[in-house]
Amino acid sequence: MNAPTFDHIPAELQTLTRWIVWKLEPRANSDKPTKVPYTVGHRLASTTEPGDWMTFAAARTLAETNGYNGIGFVFTDTPYVGIDLDKVLTDDGVNPEAAAIVEQLDSYTEVSQSGTGLHVIAKGSLPPGRRRQGWLEMYDRSSPRYFALTGTVWNGHSTIQDRTAAVASVHRERFGNEAAPSPVVAPAQSSEVLTLMEQAAPKLYHRLVIAGETVPGKSESESDEALAILAARFTRDPTVIRAVLDASGLTRPKWTTHKSYLERTIAHALKVVPAPSAADPTRRARSVAEIIANGLPQPPAVVVPGLAWKGRITLVAATEGMGKSTLFAEAARAVTTGQPFLGKFPTVQGAVLWVVSEEAEDDVILRAVALDPRHSGLAHLYLQDHPVQPLDDLEAEIANRAPRLVIIDTVHSWAGTLIEQASQSDSWRPVIETIQRAARRGPLQPAILMSAEATKKTGDYKDSASIGHGVDVVFSMRQKKSDPISRQVERKKARWAVSDLWYQQKEGRLVQIPAPDASDKEREALTHAADDQALLGALDQGRAGVVMLAERLHWGKPRVEQAMARVLKRDPAEVRVVGPADRRQFEKVF
Repeated sequence: MNAPTFDHIPAELQTLTRWIVWKLEPRANSDKPTKVPYTVGHRLASTTEPGDWMTFAAARTLAETNGYNGIGFVFTDTPYVGIDLDKVLTDDGVNPEAAAIVEQLDSYTEVSQSGTGLHVIAKGSLPPGRRRQGWLEMYDRSSPRYFALTGTVWNGHSTIQDRTAAVASVHRERFGNEAAPSPVVAPAQSSEVLTLMEQAAPKLYHRLVIAGETVPGKSESESDEALAILAARFTRDPTVIRAVLDASGLTRPKWTTHKSYLERTIAHALKVVPAPSAADPTRRARSVAEIIANGLPQPPAVVVPGLAWKGRITLVAATEGMGKSTLFAEAARAVTTGQPFLGKFPTVQGAVLWVVSEEAEDDVILRAVALDPRHSGLAHLYLQDHPVQPLDDLEAEIANRAPRLVIIDTVHSWAGTLIEQASQSDSWRPVIETIQRAARRGPLQPAILMSAEATKKTGDYKDSASIGHGVDVVFSMRQKKSDPISRQVERKKARWAVSDLWYQQKEGRLVQIPAPDASDKEREALTHAADDQALLGALDQGRAGVVMLAERLHWGKPRVEQAMARVLKRDPAEVRVVGPADRRQFEKVF
Protein backbone atom coordinates (compact mmCIF):
# COMPACT_ATOMS: atom_id res chain seq x y z
CA MET A 1 0.00 0.00 0.00
CA ASN A 2 1.34 3.45 -0.93
CA ALA A 3 1.80 5.86 2.02
CA PRO A 4 0.18 9.24 1.25
CA THR A 5 2.19 12.50 1.08
CA PHE A 6 -0.68 14.98 1.01
CA ASP A 7 1.59 18.07 0.87
CA HIS A 8 2.48 17.24 -2.74
CA ILE A 9 -1.15 17.34 -3.96
CA PRO A 10 -1.40 20.35 -6.33
CA ALA A 11 -2.18 23.59 -4.51
CA GLU A 12 -5.01 24.51 -6.87
CA LEU A 13 -6.90 21.38 -5.78
CA GLN A 14 -6.17 22.14 -2.12
CA THR A 15 -7.99 25.47 -2.43
CA LEU A 16 -11.27 23.84 -3.49
CA THR A 17 -14.01 22.58 -1.17
CA ARG A 18 -14.28 19.25 -2.95
CA TRP A 19 -12.83 16.82 -0.41
CA ILE A 20 -14.10 13.76 1.40
CA VAL A 21 -12.41 11.00 3.41
CA TRP A 22 -12.54 7.30 2.67
CA LYS A 23 -12.10 4.00 4.44
CA LEU A 24 -11.29 0.53 3.13
CA GLU A 25 -14.12 -1.81 4.03
CA PRO A 26 -14.76 -5.47 3.15
CA ARG A 27 -17.38 -6.29 0.57
CA ALA A 28 -19.52 -9.36 0.13
CA ASN A 29 -18.27 -12.20 -2.07
CA SER A 30 -14.87 -10.58 -2.65
CA ASP A 31 -11.43 -10.64 -1.07
CA LYS A 32 -10.79 -7.09 -2.30
CA PRO A 33 -12.06 -4.29 -0.01
CA THR A 34 -13.76 -1.20 -1.38
CA LYS A 35 -13.14 2.50 -0.70
CA VAL A 36 -16.25 3.87 1.03
CA PRO A 37 -16.52 7.71 1.09
CA TYR A 38 -17.39 9.47 4.35
CA THR A 39 -17.91 13.01 5.62
CA VAL A 40 -18.04 14.60 9.07
CA GLY A 41 -19.86 12.48 11.65
CA HIS A 42 -18.91 9.25 9.86
CA ARG A 43 -21.81 9.72 7.46
CA LEU A 44 -21.62 8.32 3.95
CA ALA A 45 -20.45 11.12 1.68
CA SER A 46 -22.23 11.97 -1.55
CA THR A 47 -20.37 12.93 -4.72
CA THR A 48 -23.39 14.97 -5.82
CA GLU A 49 -24.20 16.75 -2.55
CA PRO A 50 -21.94 19.80 -1.93
CA GLY A 51 -22.98 19.85 1.73
CA ASP A 52 -20.96 16.67 2.25
CA TRP A 53 -17.72 18.08 0.86
CA MET A 54 -14.97 19.56 3.03
CA THR A 55 -11.96 21.77 2.63
CA PHE A 56 -8.64 20.08 2.03
CA ALA A 57 -7.45 20.94 5.52
CA ALA A 58 -10.60 19.59 7.18
CA ALA A 59 -10.48 16.36 5.21
CA ARG A 60 -6.81 15.84 5.94
CA THR A 61 -7.29 16.42 9.66
CA LEU A 62 -10.31 14.11 9.77
CA ALA A 63 -8.41 11.34 7.94
CA GLU A 64 -5.31 11.61 10.08
CA THR A 65 -7.09 11.77 13.46
CA ASN A 66 -10.05 9.41 12.99
CA GLY A 67 -8.62 6.28 11.45
CA TYR A 68 -9.64 6.84 7.82
CA ASN A 69 -7.39 5.48 5.10
CA GLY A 70 -7.15 8.65 3.04
CA ILE A 71 -8.77 11.66 1.38
CA GLY A 72 -10.56 11.95 -1.95
CA PHE A 73 -11.16 14.69 -4.51
CA VAL A 74 -14.67 14.99 -6.02
CA PHE A 75 -14.73 15.87 -9.75
CA THR A 76 -18.37 16.99 -9.86
CA ASP A 77 -18.68 20.48 -11.45
CA THR A 78 -14.93 21.11 -11.68
CA PRO A 79 -12.76 21.93 -14.76
CA TYR A 80 -10.68 18.78 -14.25
CA VAL A 81 -10.43 15.41 -15.93
CA GLY A 82 -9.28 12.36 -13.95
CA ILE A 83 -7.61 9.45 -15.71
CA ASP A 84 -7.33 6.24 -13.67
CA LEU A 85 -4.76 3.72 -14.91
CA ASP A 86 -5.39 0.62 -12.85
CA LYS A 87 -2.81 -2.10 -12.14
CA VAL A 88 -0.24 -0.73 -14.59
CA LEU A 89 2.73 -0.79 -12.17
CA THR A 90 4.41 -4.15 -11.57
CA ASP A 91 7.78 -5.41 -10.41
CA ASP A 92 8.80 -5.40 -14.07
CA GLY A 93 7.99 -1.70 -14.51
CA VAL A 94 5.10 0.29 -15.98
CA ASN A 95 2.67 -0.85 -18.66
CA PRO A 96 4.03 0.72 -21.90
CA GLU A 97 0.58 1.84 -23.06
CA ALA A 98 -0.07 3.51 -19.71
CA ALA A 99 3.32 5.22 -19.81
CA ALA A 100 2.52 6.56 -23.29
CA ILE A 101 -0.78 8.00 -22.03
CA VAL A 102 0.99 9.71 -19.12
CA GLU A 103 3.55 11.27 -21.44
CA GLN A 104 0.87 12.30 -23.95
CA LEU A 105 -1.11 14.11 -21.22
CA ASP A 106 2.00 15.47 -19.44
CA SER A 107 0.06 16.68 -16.38
CA TYR A 108 -0.07 15.90 -12.67
CA THR A 109 0.43 12.15 -12.14
CA GLU A 110 0.59 10.22 -8.87
CA VAL A 111 0.83 6.62 -7.71
CA SER A 112 -2.50 5.29 -6.47
CA GLN A 113 -3.27 4.12 -2.93
CA SER A 114 -2.71 0.45 -3.91
CA GLY A 115 0.76 1.21 -5.27
CA THR A 116 -0.08 -0.57 -8.53
CA GLY A 117 -1.93 2.16 -10.43
CA LEU A 118 -1.52 5.75 -11.61
CA HIS A 119 -3.82 8.79 -11.45
CA VAL A 120 -3.50 11.63 -13.95
CA ILE A 121 -5.33 14.93 -13.40
CA ALA A 122 -5.51 17.58 -16.12
CA LYS A 123 -7.74 20.48 -17.06
CA GLY A 124 -10.21 19.79 -19.84
CA SER A 125 -13.43 17.91 -20.58
CA LEU A 126 -14.30 14.60 -22.13
CA PRO A 127 -16.05 14.08 -25.47
CA PRO A 128 -19.31 12.09 -25.50
CA GLY A 129 -18.95 8.33 -25.26
CA ARG A 130 -17.66 5.63 -23.00
CA ARG A 131 -15.61 6.28 -19.88
CA ARG A 132 -14.16 2.86 -19.04
CA GLN A 133 -12.22 0.12 -20.81
CA GLY A 134 -10.18 -2.51 -19.01
CA TRP A 135 -7.49 -0.80 -16.93
CA LEU A 136 -8.36 2.72 -18.19
CA GLU A 137 -11.09 5.00 -16.79
CA MET A 138 -11.68 8.68 -17.61
CA TYR A 139 -13.96 11.07 -15.70
CA ASP A 140 -14.75 14.79 -15.68
CA ARG A 141 -17.15 17.37 -14.22
CA SER A 142 -20.21 15.43 -15.39
CA SER A 143 -19.08 12.26 -13.60
CA PRO A 144 -20.21 11.72 -9.98
CA ARG A 145 -16.82 10.25 -9.05
CA TYR A 146 -13.94 10.91 -6.71
CA PHE A 147 -10.26 9.96 -6.76
CA ALA A 148 -8.48 8.76 -3.63
CA LEU A 149 -5.40 10.98 -3.89
CA THR A 150 -2.01 10.20 -2.31
CA GLY A 151 0.30 13.03 -3.37
CA THR A 152 2.97 10.48 -4.37
CA VAL A 153 4.15 12.20 -7.55
CA TRP A 154 5.26 9.90 -10.36
CA ASN A 155 8.21 10.67 -12.67
CA GLY A 156 8.21 14.39 -11.88
CA HIS A 157 4.67 15.13 -13.19
CA SER A 158 3.84 17.46 -10.27
CA THR A 159 1.65 20.21 -11.80
CA ILE A 160 -1.77 20.27 -13.42
CA GLN A 161 -1.78 21.42 -17.05
CA ASP A 162 -4.58 22.41 -19.44
CA ARG A 163 -4.71 19.40 -21.77
CA THR A 164 -8.12 19.66 -23.46
CA ALA A 165 -6.81 18.57 -26.87
CA ALA A 166 -4.64 15.77 -25.45
CA VAL A 167 -7.54 14.45 -23.33
CA ALA A 168 -9.76 14.33 -26.43
CA SER A 169 -6.99 12.59 -28.36
CA VAL A 170 -6.50 9.90 -25.69
CA HIS A 171 -10.26 9.36 -25.51
CA ARG A 172 -10.52 9.05 -29.28
CA GLU A 173 -7.59 6.64 -29.52
CA ARG A 174 -8.86 4.41 -26.70
CA PHE A 175 -12.62 4.58 -27.24
CA GLY A 176 -13.08 6.03 -30.72
CA ASN A 177 -13.92 2.77 -32.51
CA GLU A 178 -16.33 1.57 -29.83
CA ALA A 179 -17.85 4.62 -28.25
CA ALA A 180 -21.41 5.50 -29.03
CA PRO A 181 -22.47 9.15 -28.73
CA SER A 182 -23.99 9.88 -25.37
CA PRO A 183 -27.61 11.02 -25.40
CA VAL A 184 -28.16 14.76 -25.42
CA VAL A 185 -29.25 15.35 -21.85
CA ALA A 186 -29.20 18.54 -19.82
CA PRO A 187 -26.56 17.97 -17.10
CA ALA A 188 -28.99 19.15 -14.46
CA GLN A 189 -31.41 16.33 -15.32
CA SER A 190 -29.02 13.43 -14.78
CA SER A 191 -27.31 15.21 -11.88
CA GLU A 192 -30.63 15.65 -10.10
CA VAL A 193 -31.55 12.01 -10.65
CA LEU A 194 -28.16 10.87 -9.37
CA THR A 195 -28.66 12.93 -6.23
CA LEU A 196 -32.10 11.40 -5.62
CA MET A 197 -30.71 7.92 -6.22
CA GLU A 198 -27.94 8.46 -3.72
CA GLN A 199 -30.33 9.80 -1.09
CA ALA A 200 -32.69 6.87 -1.55
CA ALA A 201 -30.10 4.05 -1.60
CA PRO A 202 -26.65 5.33 -0.61
CA LYS A 203 -24.94 1.95 -0.28
CA LEU A 204 -26.29 0.59 -3.57
CA TYR A 205 -25.48 3.91 -5.24
CA HIS A 206 -21.88 3.80 -4.03
CA ARG A 207 -21.43 0.21 -5.16
CA LEU A 208 -22.85 0.67 -8.65
CA VAL A 209 -22.09 4.29 -9.51
CA ILE A 210 -18.93 5.12 -7.58
CA ALA A 211 -17.12 1.81 -7.14
CA GLY A 212 -18.46 0.23 -10.32
CA GLU A 213 -18.97 -3.07 -8.53
CA THR A 214 -21.67 -5.64 -9.23
CA VAL A 215 -24.35 -6.44 -6.68
CA PRO A 216 -23.23 -9.38 -4.49
CA GLY A 217 -24.38 -12.65 -6.03
CA LYS A 218 -25.54 -10.92 -9.23
CA SER A 219 -24.07 -10.91 -12.73
CA GLU A 220 -22.89 -7.80 -14.57
CA SER A 221 -26.14 -7.66 -16.55
CA GLU A 222 -28.25 -8.02 -13.41
CA SER A 223 -26.28 -5.17 -11.82
CA ASP A 224 -26.82 -3.00 -14.92
CA GLU A 225 -30.51 -3.75 -14.54
CA ALA A 226 -30.44 -2.86 -10.82
CA LEU A 227 -28.93 0.54 -11.60
CA ALA A 228 -31.45 1.24 -14.38
CA ILE A 229 -34.31 0.28 -12.07
CA LEU A 230 -33.00 2.58 -9.35
CA ALA A 231 -32.81 5.45 -11.86
CA ALA A 232 -36.31 4.67 -13.18
CA ARG A 233 -37.72 5.43 -9.73
CA PHE A 234 -36.91 9.10 -10.34
CA THR A 235 -37.29 9.65 -14.09
CA ARG A 236 -39.32 8.20 -16.96
CA ASP A 237 -36.97 9.64 -19.59
CA PRO A 238 -34.85 6.87 -21.21
CA THR A 239 -32.18 9.40 -22.26
CA VAL A 240 -31.70 10.53 -18.65
CA ILE A 241 -31.45 6.90 -17.46
CA ARG A 242 -28.86 6.29 -20.20
CA ALA A 243 -26.88 9.34 -19.00
CA VAL A 244 -26.99 7.96 -15.44
CA LEU A 245 -25.68 4.60 -16.64
CA ASP A 246 -22.93 6.25 -18.66
CA ALA A 247 -21.85 8.21 -15.57
CA SER A 248 -21.50 5.05 -13.50
CA GLY A 249 -18.55 2.78 -12.91
CA LEU A 250 -20.34 -0.16 -14.51
CA THR A 251 -19.58 0.86 -18.10
CA ARG A 252 -18.10 -1.95 -20.21
CA PRO A 253 -17.66 -2.83 -23.90
CA LYS A 254 -20.92 -4.80 -24.12
CA TRP A 255 -22.82 -1.53 -23.78
CA THR A 256 -21.64 -0.47 -27.21
CA THR A 257 -20.83 -3.73 -29.00
CA HIS A 258 -24.39 -4.98 -28.35
CA LYS A 259 -26.17 -1.97 -29.74
CA SER A 260 -29.62 -2.68 -28.31
CA TYR A 261 -28.44 -4.01 -24.94
CA LEU A 262 -28.83 -0.80 -22.91
CA GLU A 263 -32.02 0.11 -24.75
CA ARG A 264 -33.57 -3.20 -23.67
CA THR A 265 -32.21 -2.87 -20.14
CA ILE A 266 -33.74 0.61 -19.78
CA ALA A 267 -37.05 -0.50 -21.32
CA HIS A 268 -37.21 -3.37 -18.82
CA ALA A 269 -36.52 -0.98 -15.93
CA LEU A 270 -39.34 1.32 -17.02
CA LYS A 271 -41.65 -1.67 -17.23
CA VAL A 272 -40.68 -2.96 -13.78
CA VAL A 273 -41.03 0.43 -12.09
CA PRO A 274 -44.62 1.67 -12.55
CA ALA A 275 -45.13 5.25 -13.64
CA PRO A 276 -46.71 7.45 -10.95
CA SER A 277 -50.38 8.13 -11.59
CA ALA A 278 -51.85 11.61 -11.61
CA ALA A 279 -53.99 10.65 -8.62
CA ASP A 280 -51.06 9.19 -6.68
CA PRO A 281 -47.74 10.54 -8.03
CA THR A 282 -45.79 9.35 -4.98
CA ARG A 283 -46.60 5.67 -5.62
CA ARG A 284 -47.44 5.29 -1.95
CA ALA A 285 -48.33 1.91 -0.51
CA ARG A 286 -52.06 1.16 -0.56
CA SER A 287 -54.18 -1.34 1.30
CA VAL A 288 -55.62 -4.27 -0.65
CA ALA A 289 -59.13 -3.01 0.18
CA GLU A 290 -58.29 0.29 -1.50
CA ILE A 291 -56.81 -1.42 -4.52
CA ILE A 292 -59.83 -3.68 -5.12
CA ALA A 293 -62.40 -0.95 -4.47
CA ASN A 294 -63.11 -0.80 -8.20
CA GLY A 295 -63.13 -4.57 -8.63
CA LEU A 296 -60.94 -7.62 -8.17
CA PRO A 297 -58.13 -8.39 -10.62
CA GLN A 298 -59.24 -11.01 -13.10
CA PRO A 299 -57.29 -14.13 -14.05
CA PRO A 300 -55.98 -14.05 -17.62
CA ALA A 301 -58.46 -14.89 -20.34
CA VAL A 302 -58.16 -18.39 -21.79
CA VAL A 303 -56.94 -18.73 -25.38
CA VAL A 304 -56.18 -22.47 -25.44
CA PRO A 305 -57.92 -24.10 -22.44
CA GLY A 306 -55.39 -25.39 -19.95
CA LEU A 307 -52.43 -24.45 -22.16
CA ALA A 308 -52.27 -20.76 -23.22
CA TRP A 309 -53.66 -17.51 -21.82
CA LYS A 310 -54.05 -13.98 -23.14
CA GLY A 311 -50.96 -11.83 -22.66
CA ARG A 312 -49.08 -14.63 -20.88
CA ILE A 313 -46.23 -16.96 -21.77
CA THR A 314 -46.37 -20.76 -21.51
CA LEU A 315 -43.27 -22.94 -21.77
CA VAL A 316 -43.61 -26.65 -22.52
CA ALA A 317 -40.48 -28.72 -21.96
CA ALA A 318 -40.25 -32.06 -23.74
CA THR A 319 -37.65 -34.51 -24.91
CA GLU A 320 -37.27 -35.45 -28.57
CA GLY A 321 -40.17 -37.50 -29.92
CA MET A 322 -42.57 -36.71 -27.07
CA GLY A 323 -45.00 -34.99 -29.45
CA LYS A 324 -44.83 -31.34 -28.39
CA SER A 325 -45.15 -30.09 -31.99
CA THR A 326 -48.23 -32.25 -32.50
CA LEU A 327 -49.79 -30.81 -29.34
CA PHE A 328 -49.00 -27.30 -30.58
CA ALA A 329 -50.56 -28.13 -33.96
CA GLU A 330 -53.74 -29.21 -32.14
CA ALA A 331 -53.75 -25.89 -30.26
CA ALA A 332 -53.31 -24.01 -33.54
CA ARG A 333 -56.14 -25.99 -35.17
CA ALA A 334 -58.48 -25.25 -32.26
CA VAL A 335 -57.82 -21.50 -32.37
CA THR A 336 -57.84 -21.06 -36.16
CA THR A 337 -61.08 -23.03 -36.57
CA GLY A 338 -62.78 -22.12 -33.30
CA GLN A 339 -63.34 -25.84 -32.66
CA PRO A 340 -62.83 -27.52 -29.24
CA PHE A 341 -59.26 -28.14 -28.11
CA LEU A 342 -58.51 -31.85 -27.59
CA GLY A 343 -62.04 -32.56 -28.78
CA LYS A 344 -63.57 -31.16 -25.58
CA PHE A 345 -62.50 -27.69 -24.47
CA PRO A 346 -64.29 -24.81 -26.26
CA THR A 347 -62.00 -22.36 -28.03
CA VAL A 348 -62.63 -18.90 -29.49
CA GLN A 349 -61.50 -18.44 -33.08
CA GLY A 350 -58.58 -16.18 -33.98
CA ALA A 351 -55.33 -15.92 -35.91
CA VAL A 352 -52.23 -17.95 -35.03
CA LEU A 353 -48.62 -17.02 -35.80
CA TRP A 354 -46.35 -20.08 -35.85
CA VAL A 355 -42.62 -19.33 -35.74
CA VAL A 356 -40.93 -22.26 -37.49
CA SER A 357 -37.36 -22.69 -36.29
CA GLU A 358 -36.68 -26.38 -35.63
CA GLU A 359 -38.40 -28.41 -38.34
CA ALA A 360 -39.03 -27.69 -42.00
CA GLU A 361 -41.89 -25.41 -42.94
CA ASP A 362 -43.33 -28.16 -45.17
CA ASP A 363 -43.61 -30.49 -42.16
CA VAL A 364 -45.63 -27.90 -40.24
CA ILE A 365 -47.90 -27.36 -43.25
CA LEU A 366 -48.57 -31.08 -43.70
CA ARG A 367 -49.36 -31.50 -40.00
CA ALA A 368 -51.74 -28.51 -40.08
CA VAL A 369 -53.55 -29.85 -43.15
CA ALA A 370 -53.88 -33.31 -41.60
CA LEU A 371 -55.54 -31.84 -38.50
CA ASP A 372 -57.74 -29.50 -40.54
CA PRO A 373 -58.70 -31.50 -43.67
CA ARG A 374 -61.50 -29.07 -44.57
CA HIS A 375 -59.01 -26.17 -44.53
CA SER A 376 -61.50 -24.17 -42.50
CA GLY A 377 -58.84 -22.46 -40.40
CA LEU A 378 -55.78 -22.40 -42.65
CA ALA A 379 -56.43 -18.81 -43.73
CA HIS A 380 -55.89 -17.81 -40.09
CA LEU A 381 -52.62 -19.74 -39.65
CA TYR A 382 -49.50 -17.70 -40.46
CA LEU A 383 -46.03 -19.27 -40.66
CA GLN A 384 -42.80 -17.36 -40.07
CA ASP A 385 -40.10 -19.61 -41.47
CA HIS A 386 -36.70 -19.56 -39.70
CA PRO A 387 -36.50 -15.77 -39.19
CA VAL A 388 -33.12 -14.11 -39.73
CA GLN A 389 -33.65 -11.48 -37.03
CA PRO A 390 -35.73 -13.40 -34.49
CA LEU A 391 -36.56 -10.63 -32.01
CA ASP A 392 -37.32 -7.86 -34.49
CA ASP A 393 -39.19 -10.19 -36.86
CA LEU A 394 -41.37 -11.53 -34.05
CA GLU A 395 -42.47 -8.08 -32.92
CA ALA A 396 -43.10 -6.95 -36.50
CA GLU A 397 -45.31 -9.95 -37.38
CA ILE A 398 -47.32 -9.64 -34.17
CA ALA A 399 -47.99 -6.01 -35.09
CA ASN A 400 -48.93 -7.02 -38.67
CA ARG A 401 -51.08 -10.10 -37.99
CA ALA A 402 -52.57 -9.36 -34.53
CA PRO A 403 -52.60 -13.08 -33.65
CA ARG A 404 -54.57 -14.52 -30.75
CA LEU A 405 -51.87 -17.18 -30.29
CA VAL A 406 -48.13 -17.18 -31.06
CA ILE A 407 -46.24 -20.50 -31.20
CA ILE A 408 -42.43 -20.67 -30.97
CA ASP A 409 -41.14 -24.19 -31.54
CA THR A 410 -38.51 -24.39 -30.06
CA VAL A 411 -37.26 -21.36 -28.17
CA HIS A 412 -33.74 -22.84 -28.18
CA SER A 413 -33.54 -23.17 -31.97
CA TRP A 414 -35.35 -19.87 -32.54
CA ALA A 415 -33.00 -17.84 -30.32
CA GLY A 416 -29.87 -19.89 -31.07
CA THR A 417 -28.06 -17.17 -33.03
CA LEU A 418 -28.62 -14.67 -30.21
CA ILE A 419 -27.32 -16.82 -27.36
CA GLU A 420 -23.60 -16.62 -26.60
CA GLN A 421 -23.68 -19.06 -23.65
CA ALA A 422 -26.87 -21.09 -23.27
CA SER A 423 -26.37 -21.64 -19.55
CA GLN A 424 -25.91 -17.95 -18.74
CA SER A 425 -28.83 -15.73 -17.71
CA ASP A 426 -27.12 -12.73 -19.34
CA SER A 427 -27.59 -14.37 -22.75
CA TRP A 428 -31.23 -15.28 -22.28
CA ARG A 429 -32.51 -12.12 -20.57
CA PRO A 430 -32.95 -9.92 -23.70
CA VAL A 431 -34.65 -12.81 -25.50
CA ILE A 432 -37.15 -13.44 -22.70
CA GLU A 433 -37.78 -9.71 -22.27
CA THR A 434 -38.65 -9.39 -25.97
CA ILE A 435 -41.11 -12.27 -25.67
CA GLN A 436 -42.63 -10.64 -22.57
CA ARG A 437 -43.02 -7.38 -24.46
CA ALA A 438 -44.60 -9.20 -27.41
CA ALA A 439 -47.15 -10.89 -25.13
CA ARG A 440 -48.32 -7.53 -23.84
CA ARG A 441 -48.32 -5.75 -27.17
CA GLY A 442 -51.47 -3.96 -28.27
CA PRO A 443 -55.05 -4.51 -27.16
CA LEU A 444 -55.15 -8.16 -28.29
CA GLN A 445 -52.14 -9.27 -26.18
CA PRO A 446 -51.48 -12.67 -27.78
CA ALA A 447 -50.87 -15.81 -25.79
CA ILE A 448 -47.30 -17.05 -26.30
CA LEU A 449 -46.86 -20.82 -26.41
CA MET A 450 -43.30 -22.03 -26.79
CA SER A 451 -41.45 -25.29 -26.42
CA ALA A 452 -38.06 -25.96 -24.92
CA GLU A 453 -35.62 -28.82 -25.07
CA ALA A 454 -35.76 -30.97 -21.94
CA THR A 455 -33.22 -33.09 -20.15
CA LYS A 456 -33.77 -36.85 -20.42
CA LYS A 457 -33.08 -37.33 -16.71
CA THR A 458 -35.65 -34.93 -15.22
CA GLY A 459 -37.77 -33.75 -18.15
CA ASP A 460 -37.17 -30.13 -17.12
CA TYR A 461 -36.13 -27.46 -19.63
CA LYS A 462 -32.44 -27.11 -20.42
CA ASP A 463 -30.03 -24.25 -19.76
CA SER A 464 -30.51 -21.02 -17.83
CA ALA A 465 -33.09 -20.72 -15.05
CA SER A 466 -33.90 -17.25 -16.41
CA ILE A 467 -35.94 -18.96 -19.16
CA GLY A 468 -38.39 -20.33 -16.61
CA HIS A 469 -38.26 -17.23 -14.41
CA GLY A 470 -39.45 -15.05 -17.28
CA VAL A 471 -42.54 -17.08 -18.23
CA ASP A 472 -45.88 -17.45 -16.50
CA VAL A 473 -46.53 -21.18 -16.79
CA VAL A 474 -44.09 -24.08 -17.17
CA PHE A 475 -45.22 -27.56 -18.20
CA SER A 476 -43.26 -30.76 -18.66
CA MET A 477 -44.52 -33.44 -21.05
CA ARG A 478 -44.37 -36.96 -19.66
CA GLN A 479 -45.22 -40.49 -20.80
CA LYS A 480 -45.76 -43.58 -18.68
CA LYS A 481 -43.86 -46.66 -19.79
CA SER A 482 -47.01 -48.72 -19.28
CA ASP A 483 -49.08 -46.39 -21.51
CA PRO A 484 -47.11 -45.29 -24.60
CA ILE A 485 -50.03 -43.51 -26.34
CA SER A 486 -51.06 -41.19 -23.48
CA ARG A 487 -49.35 -37.97 -22.51
CA GLN A 488 -49.37 -35.92 -19.33
CA VAL A 489 -48.68 -32.19 -19.56
CA GLU A 490 -47.56 -31.72 -15.99
CA ARG A 491 -47.64 -28.30 -14.35
CA LYS A 492 -44.24 -27.33 -12.93
CA LYS A 493 -44.92 -23.65 -12.31
CA ALA A 494 -47.93 -21.34 -12.66
CA ARG A 495 -48.76 -17.85 -11.44
CA TRP A 496 -52.43 -18.82 -10.99
CA ALA A 497 -54.41 -22.04 -10.60
CA VAL A 498 -53.54 -24.38 -13.49
CA SER A 499 -54.21 -28.12 -13.75
CA ASP A 500 -52.34 -30.89 -15.56
CA LEU A 501 -53.56 -31.92 -19.01
CA TRP A 502 -54.00 -35.57 -20.02
CA TYR A 503 -54.56 -36.63 -23.62
CA GLN A 504 -53.90 -39.36 -26.15
CA GLN A 505 -53.99 -39.81 -29.90
CA LYS A 506 -57.02 -41.60 -31.36
CA GLU A 507 -57.61 -42.08 -35.07
CA GLY A 508 -55.18 -39.31 -36.00
CA ARG A 509 -56.62 -36.79 -33.53
CA LEU A 510 -55.61 -35.73 -30.04
CA VAL A 511 -58.37 -36.11 -27.46
CA GLN A 512 -58.55 -35.23 -23.79
CA ILE A 513 -58.68 -38.07 -21.26
CA PRO A 514 -59.32 -37.87 -17.52
CA ALA A 515 -56.41 -38.03 -15.12
CA PRO A 516 -55.97 -41.67 -14.02
CA ASP A 517 -56.91 -40.91 -10.42
CA ALA A 518 -59.69 -38.33 -11.04
CA SER A 519 -63.15 -38.96 -9.55
CA ASP A 520 -66.34 -38.37 -11.52
CA LYS A 521 -67.00 -35.24 -9.45
CA GLU A 522 -63.52 -33.87 -10.13
CA ARG A 523 -63.90 -34.55 -13.83
CA GLU A 524 -67.23 -32.75 -13.93
CA ALA A 525 -65.76 -29.79 -12.06
CA LEU A 526 -62.90 -29.56 -14.55
CA THR A 527 -65.34 -29.65 -17.46
CA HIS A 528 -67.50 -26.91 -15.91
CA ALA A 529 -64.46 -24.75 -15.19
CA ALA A 530 -63.28 -25.09 -18.78
CA ASP A 531 -66.74 -24.21 -20.13
CA ASP A 532 -67.01 -21.19 -17.86
CA GLN A 533 -63.64 -19.84 -18.94
CA ALA A 534 -64.50 -20.41 -22.59
CA LEU A 535 -67.76 -18.51 -22.15
CA LEU A 536 -65.90 -15.56 -20.62
CA GLY A 537 -63.44 -15.71 -23.49
CA ALA A 538 -66.30 -15.54 -26.01
CA LEU A 539 -67.60 -12.41 -24.26
CA ASP A 540 -64.22 -10.77 -24.85
CA GLN A 541 -65.48 -10.29 -28.42
CA GLY A 542 -68.31 -8.13 -27.14
CA ARG A 543 -71.88 -8.21 -25.82
CA ALA A 544 -73.94 -11.17 -27.03
CA GLY A 545 -77.06 -13.20 -26.41
CA VAL A 546 -77.34 -16.97 -25.99
CA VAL A 547 -77.72 -17.66 -29.71
CA MET A 548 -74.69 -15.58 -30.69
CA LEU A 549 -72.62 -17.14 -27.90
CA ALA A 550 -73.60 -20.60 -29.11
CA GLU A 551 -72.36 -19.67 -32.59
CA ARG A 552 -69.09 -18.28 -31.26
CA LEU A 553 -68.43 -21.38 -29.17
CA HIS A 554 -69.92 -23.97 -31.51
CA TRP A 555 -72.13 -25.20 -28.65
CA GLY A 556 -75.76 -26.00 -28.27
CA LYS A 557 -77.97 -23.45 -26.47
CA PRO A 558 -78.45 -25.63 -23.34
CA ARG A 559 -74.70 -25.78 -22.77
CA VAL A 560 -74.40 -21.98 -23.08
CA GLU A 561 -77.32 -21.48 -20.68
CA GLN A 562 -75.87 -23.88 -18.10
CA ALA A 563 -72.46 -22.19 -18.21
CA MET A 564 -74.04 -18.74 -18.04
CA ALA A 565 -76.08 -19.75 -15.01
CA ARG A 566 -72.91 -20.74 -13.19
CA VAL A 567 -71.02 -17.61 -14.22
CA LEU A 568 -73.85 -15.29 -13.14
CA LYS A 569 -73.66 -16.72 -9.62
CA ARG A 570 -70.06 -15.61 -9.16
CA ASP A 571 -69.29 -13.00 -6.54
CA PRO A 572 -68.03 -10.48 -7.37
CA ALA A 573 -69.90 -10.45 -10.65
CA GLU A 574 -67.93 -11.00 -13.85
CA VAL A 575 -70.91 -10.86 -16.23
CA ARG A 576 -74.01 -8.68 -16.20
CA VAL A 577 -77.35 -8.91 -18.00
CA VAL A 578 -78.41 -6.07 -20.27
CA GLY A 579 -81.56 -5.44 -22.30
CA PRO A 580 -85.20 -6.51 -21.81
CA ALA A 581 -86.09 -10.02 -20.63
CA ASP A 582 -87.13 -11.23 -24.09
CA ARG A 583 -83.91 -10.02 -25.72
CA ARG A 584 -81.41 -10.59 -22.96
CA GLN A 585 -77.74 -10.06 -23.72
CA PHE A 586 -74.66 -10.49 -21.59
CA GLU A 587 -71.45 -8.54 -21.25
CA LYS A 588 -68.35 -8.76 -19.11
CA VAL A 589 -67.91 -6.49 -16.11
CA PHE A 590 -64.60 -4.65 -16.45
